[in-house]
Amino acid sequence: MMKKTGVKNIAKRVMAALFSVLMLASVMFVNVPKAAAFDKEVRNGVVAVVIGFKNGSYITVSNGKTYEILDQLSEGTYSAGSGFFVGESEENPQYLVTNMHVVSEFADYEESGKTTFNTYMYKTYQDTNGNPVYLPIYLVAESFEIRVYYNEKDYEIAYIVDHGEVSKVDLALLKLRKSTDKRKALPIKVATDDNVGESVYVLGFPGNADNDYTAASKYDVSDVSVTNGVINKLVTNNLGVDRIQVDATIHHGNSGGPLVDEDGNVIGVNTNVESNSPFSEQIEADYYSINASHVIQLLKKNDIEYIEGGSGSNSSDSKESAESSSSSDKDSDSDSNTALIIGIAAAVVVVIIIVLILVLKKSGKKTSEPVQATPSRVNAKTPMLRSMSAQHGGRSFPVGTNPVLIGRDASNCLISFKEGTPGVSGRHCSVSFDPATGDFLVTDLKSSYGTFLMNGTKFTPNVPYHLKSGESFYVGDQANTIKVELN
Repeated sequence: MMKKTGVKNIAKRVMAALFSVLMLASVMFVNVPKAAAFDKEVRNGVVAVVIGFKNGSYITVSNGKTYEILDQLSEGTYSAGSGFFVGESEENPQYLVTNMHVVSEFADYEESGKTTFNTYMYKTYQDTNGNPVYLPIYLVAESFEIRVYYNEKDYEIAYIVDHGEVSKVDLALLKLRKSTDKRKALPIKVATDDNVGESVYVLGFPGNADNDYTAASKYDVSDVSVTNGVINKLVTNNLGVDRIQVDATIHHGNSGGPLVDEDGNVIGVNTNVESNSPFSEQIEADYYSINASHVIQLLKKNDIEYIEGGSGSNSSDSKESAESSSSSDKDSDSDSNTALIIGIAAAVVVVIIIVLILVLKKSGKKTSEPVQATPSRVNAKTPMLRSMSAQHGGRSFPVGTNPVLIGRDASNCLISFKEGTPGVSGRHCSVSFDPATGDFLVTDLKSSYGTFLMNGTKFTPNVPYHLKSGESFYVGDQANTIKVELN
C-alpha cells in the first residue's frame, strides 16, 4: 500500500506540474514583444575621421637655427577618430558630427600649404661636454587636411562648419564638398532618465582594432567596431554639459562615433574615458558620451535638417504607414503566439506521459546516487599596468587581450605621458595579456628612444617580449617605468 500511495502522489505532483507549466506558457507567450537587438544598418552611417598629409612631408629636428631632415614621408595619417552622418531621411548626406578634439589640431593650423607640427618627441645629441641635449622633432606636412574615409583607399575632404570647445561641448560639425551616396544619415534622439538601464552600443574605429590579429583597419562598413552595455545614469557637469555614463567600453579612436540605442537612434557622441585606480586591487573606469541634445542644438544653430529618432522619417504619411504596419504585425504576432502555445503544450504533454510510464514501472523503488559538487570558481586575477612615473602617481591601468598603447598621444594611448616628456614617443609601445600563458606581451612600435627591460636590454621594434607578473620595463628613460602585475 505504501508503494502504491507513493506512486499516486508522484503522479498527482506531475500532473500539477503539467498544469503549472501550461499556465506559465499562456502568460509568457501571449503578446510578448520581440526582443530588440543591434541594428547592423546603423554602421552605414559611421565613418573614420582622419587628419592626413600628402607626399612631400618630412620629419625634421631643429635647434631653432638649423635643422636636419630625419625622414621623408609619403602620404600618411597624423591622427584618427570616428564620426557619423546627419541629414534628412532618404537624402544623400553632406554633414557629419564628430568630437572637436578629433579635429582640433587641424583647426589650429592653416587648411592648406606647409604646416609644421610639434610631435613632442625628441632626438638626443651630446654637447661639447658630452651631456645629452634633447632637440624637438617636428612633422612638416604638405596639404594638411581632414579626411572622411569610406574604406582603405576611398576618402573625401571635409571642412569644419562649427564647433564647441574641447573642455566644454566637445563637438564639431563637418561638411563635405558635396553630398555622398556611400553613407546614410542616422536618426537622432535625446536620451532621458527613462532610458537608464537600457541597452546601448558604441560604434567607431578604435585604435586597438588595428593590431597584428586583425591587420590594419580598412575603414569599411564591416570594419566598424561595436561594443554593447547599458546606460548607468545621466549627468550634467558645472559647465552645463549633459553626458551619458555607460558601461559599454569606449576605446581611444571611438571618439566622435555614435552611441545608439536598440532602435538605431543616435542618443550620444562617444567622448570621454575616466580611469582612477588609487589601489592596485581597485579598477575604476567610467565611459561618457555627450547627450544628443547638444548635437540637436548644434544642428539647429546651423539650420541643418536631421531625422528625429523613433520616426525614421519626417513625413506624416510614413507615420500612418508605420501605424498600419504595426497593427498588421500585432495580428501576425498574435497568431504566431497561439500556434506556439499549442506546440509547447503538446510537447509538454508528451514528456509528462513518458515520465508517468517510467515512474509506474519503477514501482516506487528509490535509488540514491552521490551528487558531485560543483567546484567553486577561483576569482581570476586582473592583469594591470602600473606606471611608476611621478606624473601618474602609481596609478594602475587594466589591460586585456587587445593591445593597449603607451606614449604621449592622449587620444590613443591608455597610459599617456605629458607633452614634452623626454624619451617618450607619441605611440611608443603596446602591451597585451595572454591568458593562456599568463604573460604580458610588450612590443616597441619603432619608438625614437626605444623600450627597455630593467637590465638595459633594448627591445627589437615590432617583436613582442614576454614579461611575467611583477616584472617591469621602461620607455625611453627609467623615470618612465611600467610594472606588469596580476591583482
